[in-house]
Amino acid sequence: MLTLIFAEVVYTFFRYTQTFGGSDGIQGVPAPRLAPAFAIDTPLRNYYLVLAYLALAYLACRVLVASHFGKVLVAIRENEDRARFLGYNVQRYKMAVCMISALLTGLGGALYPGRSAFATPDLMLWTVSGELIIMVMIGGLGTLAGPLIGGAFFILLQEKVSSYVDWYFMVIGLVLIVIVLFMPRGLLGIRSMLGFKQWRATA
Repeated sequence: MLTLIFAEVVYTFFRYTQTFGGSDGIQGVPAPRLAPAFAIDTPLRNYYLVLAYLALAYLACRVLVASHFGKVLVAIRENEDRARFLGYNVQRYKMAVCMISALLTGLGGALYPGRSAFATPDLMLWTVSGELIIMVMIGGLGTLAGPLIGGAFFILLQEKVSSYVDWYFMVIGLVLIVIVLFMPRGLLGIRSMLGFKQWRATA
């Protein structure tokens, strides 16, 4: 909840600060360059850049989860009091993983203006953060693959439904309610419901 409130404060600041373009945001953002003579200025190049970042971020998360740091995070998730009793500084671990999350999310968000050539305060609305939470819940909490599957499902559903009705968020809300009630492990939970081997749980 505190994160969503902070997002609203940041949105309001940039929305009413003309130094950053106000409600129009920053226009004419140049395309990123991997080299002086190689700009990511086509949709295909941008696609490969985002795909490469996604792969690197996913691998980094897998390495993190497999490390001692990741195992402590899992312990904190499962039983915070026990982890604290074992001598781990729970607050410090939470702050560290929050910073890592912000780093990965920030780098991913920095790729957007390079594709669209602009950045508006609307990207900082609390609803954007809410969409990320919905994606994770749809895909499956406590997994690495869950957010990927949930994100793909959310975007496809949003694109399809919004092309027919304006109140697509109501449809997404109903889908989320169904998943929470009948598939608490998200879409990945279907595997265990059908008797397949569960995906490895992560923090």
